[in-house]
This record gives sequence, C-alpha cells and structure tokens, in this order.
Amino acid sequence: GRDQLAARVWRPRAFAVRLFYVPRYQRDYRLWVPLGDEKQSMGELVSEEASGTASTPDRAVQSVFYDKADPYSRFGKIETQCTNGDIVLRTIGYVRMNKTDIARVFEPPKIAEEDSRRILRSVVLGNPNAAKLTAEFSVRYPAKQGTRTDTEMTVLVPRSQLKVNAVGDAKTYSLDVTGEVLRGEELYENFRYRFDYPADAKDEKLPAILDRFLRPDQYISRLKIVDINSGAEVILENPLTVPEIFDTPEQLAQKEAAASTISKLKDTIESGSAILRIVPQSNDLMTGLQKIETMAVGTDIKSVAFYLDGKKIAVKRQPPFTLDLDFGTMPVARRIRVEALNEKGDVIAGDDIVTNTGVDPFRVRIVSPRVANKLRGNTRVEISVDVPQGQQLQDVQLFYNETRIATMYDPPFVQSIYIPDTAGVGYIRAVATLKEEKGAPIEDVVMLNTPQFMEEVNVHLVELPTTVFVNGRPSNDLTETAFKVTDDGKPVKLSKFEYVKNLSLSIGMTVDTSGSMLERMPETQKAGAQFFKNVLRQGDKAFLVAFDSQPQLVQKWSTKVADMQAGLSKMRAEEYTALYDAVIFSLYNFSGVKGQRALVLLTDGKDTKSKFTFEQSLEYARRAAVPIYVVGIGIRTVDADVRYKLNKFAGETGGNTYYIERAEELQKIYTDIQNELRSQYVLGFYPSEGTKPGSKWREVTVQVTGGKAKTIRGYYP
Repeated sequence: GRDQLAARVWRPRAFAVRLFYVPRYQRDYRLWVPLGDEKQSMGELVSEEASGTASTPDRAVQSVFYDKADPYSRFGKIETQCTNGDIVLRTIGYVRMNKTDIARVFEPPKIAEEDSRRILRSVVLGNPNAAKLTAEFSVRYPAKQGTRTDTEMTVLVPRSQLKVNAVGDAKTYSLDVTGEVLRGEELYENFRYRFDYPADAKDEKLPAILDRFLRPDQYISRLKIVDINSGAEVILENPLTVPEIFDTPEQLAQKEAAASTISKLKDTIESGSAILRIVPQSNDLMTGLQKIETMAVGTDIKSVAFYLDGKKIAVKRQPPFTLDLDFGTMPVARRIRVEALNEKGDVIAGDDIVTNTGVDPFRVRIVSPRVANKLRGNTRVEISVDVPQGQQLQDVQLFYNETRIATMYDPPFVQSIYIPDTAGVGYIRAVATLKEEKGAPIEDVVMLNTPQFMEEVNVHLVELPTTVFVNGRPSNDLTETAFKVTDDGKPVKLSKFEYVKNLSLSIGMTVDTSGSMLERMPETQKAGAQFFKNVLRQGDKAFLVAFDSQPQLVQKWSTKVADMQAGLSKMRAEEYTALYDAVIFSLYNFSGVKGQRALVLLTDGKDTKSKFTFEQSLEYARRAAVPIYVVGIGIRTVDADVRYKLNKFAGETGGNTYYIERAEELQKIYTDIQNELRSQYVLGFYPSEGTKPGSKWREVTVQVTGGKAKTIRGYYP
C-alpha cells in the first residue's frame, strides 16, 4: 500500500524522456503529466505516509514523506536516501522543462502515404466510389514449365470505356491489374501487371494477358483491373481447374535444338583445339562478390589464371574454372581477364571482358583473339557488332597496327590477317560506323604479343564540360586564352578546346514516380514531353528512367521524340523513393557515351528505400562526370539535409539545382537547362606523367578572365 516511484526512461527518435510512476494502492504504471497545478502534479509523485524500498530493479527509487504545502521539500532526501535518486531528480527536471512535448505522445503517428498506397495497390480490394468497367475473362493452358502448367488468363476491356492519357503527341491507354490466386481458402500467390496501349490501337477490346505457372489443382483467381487515367475499375472472380499437360511441339523443338548445340560443342571439344571464353555477363550494375564462369575447351588446358583490373587474383588448377571476384561497393568499370595455361605454364588461350560498361546499344567487340601473347602467321579475327534499333551499319574496318586490312559491310564479320614472325608488340583494331550522319564511330582494340608484365599507362583525356557566365548570362564567344585550368593545384595545358554548339547532345531524364508524386504526375509528364520536343535535334539522343522502390529504364537510348513522350505517358506513381539507386542506375546508362552529356533528375523528397548510400552515389556521380540538373518539387527550406544532398549532386558534377512548389513551373526550368546545355565549352587535358589509373580523387579548377566558370569538381584517373 505504499507509493513507489520509478523512473522508466523512454527514448524515441527525438531522444525525449518520459517518467512513469505507480500510484499508492495500485500496481500499474502511469505516465506523469506535469500540466496544470504544478504542486498538485508534484504531489502525485511524492505522497504522504510513503516509505520503503523498491522491490524490483525497475522500481529503483524510495518514496519519502513530504509537506502537502511544499512537495519540493523532500527533494534533498530523494537524492540522498533513494536508490538512483540523482537519476530521478534529473528526470523530473527534464520532464518539467519539456512538459509541453508530452501531449504529443497521444497524437497518432502520421500516415505514410507511400506505405498505404503500396499496401492498397497490392491487394484485390475494390474502391466503392470508383466508376465501373466491364470486362471479359477467359483462360487456357497452352504449355508447361517443369511440373507446372502455364495458366494463361486473358481479360478483354472495351476500349470505349477507357480514358486516354495525352503526353505531347503520345496518347496512351493504361491498365493496372492486381491479382490473387486462392487454393482452398488460403492465398496461394499474388501478383501485379502493368499494361500500356497506344491510343491508335484498332482493337475494340484491349487484351490484358496474364501467365501464371501453377501446379495441377483447383484454384480461384481474383483480378482487379483499374484504368489508371480515370480510376474506373472492375473485379473478376473465376474458378481455375489447372490440368497436367505434356510437352508441346514448340517445346520438343527447343529440346532438339539444345541437343544439336550440345552435339556441336562435343565436336569442338573432341577436335582438341584450346578455347577459353568468359560466360557473358549481364548489363546490370555489378558490385560485391560476383561469380565469373568460363567455358574451357581443349585437353591442353591444365589451369586458368584470373585477373581483375590487370592484377592476378588466383589460378584454378582443376575444373570448373570459376571464381568469385570482389567488384567493390561501386559499380565502376572492371576488366576481367582469363588465361588458359598448359603444363609448361604457357598461355595457349584466353579471353577478357569489361563489366559495368553501360547500356549504349551501339557496340563493337573483337571476339577472337582476345589474349594473344604469342601470335604468328595467319590469324582468324572474329568481330561482333550490336546496332541500335532503327539504325543501319555503314561498315566495320579492321586494322593491324595502323594498316587497314579490310572493310566489311555485312555479317559475319570475320577476316584473316598475317602476323609476321618478326613482329613485336602490336594491336588489332575494329572500328564500326553507323550510316547516320552524326553518328560517331566506335572501336575495340586487342594488344598482340605483349610481354607478360607490362605497366599500364594513363592516356585518358579528361574532359571538362564548362558553362561560363558573364554578367549572369551564358557566354559563347570566349577564346582558349581566357581559360586557366589546374589539376590538383598545378596548371595544365589544354589539349582540347571546343564550344559545343554543334556537338550532339546525349541527355537522360530521371523522374521520381514514388507514391508522393501521384498528384504531380500529369503536369510532370506534360512538361517532360515538351522538354524533349524542344531539346532533341538531329544527332541527339535521350533515355528515360522512372524510380520508386527501384529504378526502371522506361525508354532506352533513342533519337525519337515520340519514344520519349510514349515513355512518359506510361509512368505512374506508387511505392517508395530509391533516389540514390536511381542516380547510380541513370548515370550507368552514360557509360561509353561520348560528347555532350547531361542528366535531369526530378524528385520531391528524400531517399527512403535505396540499397546504395548517399556517399556511394555521390562518388559514382564524380566518376561518371555527367552534369546533373536537379529539380526539387515541394522540398521545403527546412528540409536542409535533403537540399544539401541534392545540391551536392549538382555542385560536384557541374550541374545546377532548382526548387519549385508546383509541377507547372517545370517548363521554365527545362528551358533554362536547355539554354545552358547549348552554351557550354569542352576543355580537355591529359593528366600529368606518373598519374596512374585507380589513384585518388584529383580536384580541378577552371578560371575565366572576366567571367565565372561552372564545371565538374574533379575526376578519378
């Protein structure tokens, strides 16, 4: 029956302190709220006829007698006689000073819009206020995959019921399908699909085809189909009787083709020729531990040496010749080299590739030979070329050193060259050119007959895209003598000076499509469409990335305004904000792209979902050396941390930041960006002798007589 006082400290994210106590004759703790009459509130803690010692470690304070008229009179005894009395007094003092904060304890937490929208979009739950669609449902079972049956569900929605989304000249119908498959009364699986249709589609009913691979059994499917542009929806519920089926003629043909491929490989193996190839890697960003697999053919191969960025990592002496390589935390370009060795340790075959090279669709590669330490006589050279969709290849030229050996116009690109017995170190070079007038040629080089150990030298030209402002306006009439460039504090001589008015522009746009952008998406799409319509000229190209919980390439590199507008029309807002991942993913698309480049990043808030950190994305932005133009929508001045990070992206890369409240203001921002991009100089220099690739970050400065220069802050050799 004694009052017992206990200080239980609760420290939420704001590190606030709360005090709980047990009233006399009771057993439950109460939160002390020192509001109103302060003497009365103090009396709640220190009551009359109270004595004794706390019975548990939590209740580590002795109560004391007090004067009703003066509840503070026993504070001295609390400190000297109570267990942990000093802690209690400090807690009481803190709570009294911050008593207005206690009322916030009873406020419900704010609703996270991105969380709630994500939950609602992933379940089949109807909106009673939505307009209703009509739809037809059908199902068939055309094939199997292992022990599962392909369950192909088709939903037909009348086009007349759907609303068109017009973005620039692109007009699109869009449907979201959320589905559940139930077995018995339990959820077996759930899924989501997106469908976009051009508005000029001639079908009166637009199909949404869903393939699910289910085990033979009885199920119930529940589908919610929503017109993204109007909000109209329909929910369909149908039974599924999934049968067990056998191989289709197409699957049998695929098995026969696979058997034929294996047979050819067997013939190659039995021929005895040594071949070593690296299994092709994906174009995805590669970081951390990655398994490198090889295909080794030939009885003479006794071991395989693995190299990463020119350094020998390991030698595998028995198959399978695979190795886990650590690519580090940043998705930078990595060169992988493998060498097949015979019993004497001589290199008899090999291959090398470069990973994290971007997604530019125009590529040329010398497939064979790749590793040629001792090459003599007639040598077969095989070349592969990837040509962007909608474009044509003009030719592929093959060089031995500086001598052009052949010009090829059609595949297969195979040619024999003669390497004299007396030849020393040399190289073969393949150069591919598109028929497009402004398409720059690309090339691949393989060194021949090099010593086993050869120091790598840096011949990389550092380019500085630079905007110069004179009296606050971009200037385009300066000469080279007006510029002074320093590399790590030392003046350098310019090897390249060019005003970029006539150069082609490669531009990426990255749009935040997280749930918080829902109301802003229509204006964002329209402004983006107008931007591409005004900016893209002959010889320019662009790509489009959307990001919510993860970045997605909506439109790959294209020279057509219509492609960009169509990509914008398909965007929809949902889920979280993976901003840092989107920065890295977008900049990765610029790998291998030459000329004038820029990334426009549009977002309305801080990162909530990325796998990469801010520091990692900033370092990658420095390495990419692509100017980032950040447009922040609705980001308040008090959001200092968010603004700091966005400003850092722009400042370190020579871009700019713009903060607006409404998407309607985007058009003016895009006009300013375009004017700046068309008014830049490109300054180029070679790093000083002795600067090795992979060394530390080097800071650069550009000074201009009579003006102010804006460019990247530095580079990694």
